[in-house]
Amino acid sequence: MEMNRKDFLKLALATGIFGFNPFRKLEAAPPTLNNYVLVHLLMEGGPDFRHIFAPNPNTSYGQAYWKNRAGSHGVSSSSPSQWQNKYNTEFEEVAGTNGNPSFGILKKCGWLLQKYKEGKVAIVANVKHSESRDHQRSLLVLQKGSYSTAAFSTGGSGWGGRILGGSALELNPNYKIVSVTGQVRTFCDGNSANVISFRNSRKFGLYTPDSLVNSWDNAPSKDPRVVMYRAQMSYYEKKTGLSGTPFEIFKNHYEKLRDLTSSVKNLLNQNQIPQGIQNLVNGNGALRNDDFAQQIQSAYDAFVCKDLLGMRVLSMNYGGFDTHKRQYPELENMMEEIFGTNKGFDQLFKARPNDFNNTIIACWGEFGRQLKANGDNSTDHGDANYVVFIGGPVQGGTYGEMYPSTEIPEYENFWKGIKSRNNFLAAFQSVLTKMGVTPTDVFNMTLVAGTDYETSFGDFTQIVP
Repeated sequence: MEMNRKDFLKLALATGIFGFNPFRKLEAAPPTLNNYVLVHLLMEGGPDFRHIFAPNPNTSYGQAYWKNRAGSHGVSSSSPSQWQNKYNTEFEEVAGTNGNPSFGILKKCGWLLQKYKEGKVAIVANVKHSESRDHQRSLLVLQKGSYSTAAFSTGGSGWGGRILGGSALELNPNYKIVSVTGQVRTFCDGNSANVISFRNSRKFGLYTPDSLVNSWDNAPSKDPRVVMYRAQMSYYEKKTGLSGTPFEIFKNHYEKLRDLTSSVKNLLNQNQIPQGIQNLVNGNGALRNDDFAQQIQSAYDAFVCKDLLGMRVLSMNYGGFDTHKRQYPELENMMEEIFGTNKGFDQLFKARPNDFNNTIIACWGEFGRQLKANGDNSTDHGDANYVVFIGGPVQGGTYGEMYPSTEIPEYENFWKGIKSRNNFLAAFQSVLTKMGVTPTDVFNMTLVAGTDYETSFGDFTQIVP
């Protein structure tokens, strides 16, 4: 939330005229939280999760999968021995649950694999994502949490915003969504007082020339930063004595931002960024996606300041998953940056292991992918996909039918994708309940068995019990 003087004045004037104060909820003492945090990772473009959760080629479903998907894994479609060798060397087989068979998890996703074996990863199959295959509309559908969302509809709330706007969370006005993305996403929309932008956490808050302010007598008298700062402070100190004027609003806003900025900076100064996370940004282990690396660093700081900020939801994103071409190895490289050993989430929660115990990470994108690989050995847009939950409160396993036998003949039809058998509400109902929210306040949907809710492959209410 970096803000220069011009932007601050605009905001203050607007709030004075319209009587709206986006910082009003900072007036109360910051809460002490012993509650759960939802980390929402938007994997923009629609990740092909089935690529990293692959069936064993030595099964009837696996034969159909590898024959029609071989090129997307970099092997020949006519060589079953290559399929099996690929599976044996690059995947580790794990047990399915709730009636699902064993399957392979890509070894490049080493942290995800380990957490699955620890029982802290839930894979929810066949979740309907969007009826449209247009990116912009489908991104809005996912973030607004409504399948009826129209294209280019920018008004209204996102479902992340609704988490803080209803049910039990409404009782604590200090709860916030913390966004570490370059631009606050539609997912966060609702009451702007609930959102804190933490994009560059080490530069959070109002700018002050600290090194000069702390030694005024030695500061260069003509330094423009010092001149501006002194003039601004003197001006408002004189004007704020006029009770009931917009200048009083300026003062109140300034003091709230100043105090929050000071508290955050003091706390972060006591918690230097761990070397493993620094390496993701500019060290030997730097991620190719430097934007996501910065988000991991800011997410670390957000957890450090969790109680001070009132963080209940953390908004993140990773773009580039529209893999129409070069799915192998591009998709795998992106997945590794998020889920790999010593990569994104691994480094974050190595640094904050206790926070993992109270965190639920939701990973998904706006599309499913088609069953059969395209002519560029990748996959095109589909309807349903997996949603992945990771965290200490998660009861791990597989929910929904991972590999429906009815899909086997459909692999021969290029346009077929994973069928939608579960809706948003079905997938997220236990997460929202655990957070103290009524799920239907967030997703205004129904649960009709066999249509909206796949009840025969696990109890979805126990994903986060």
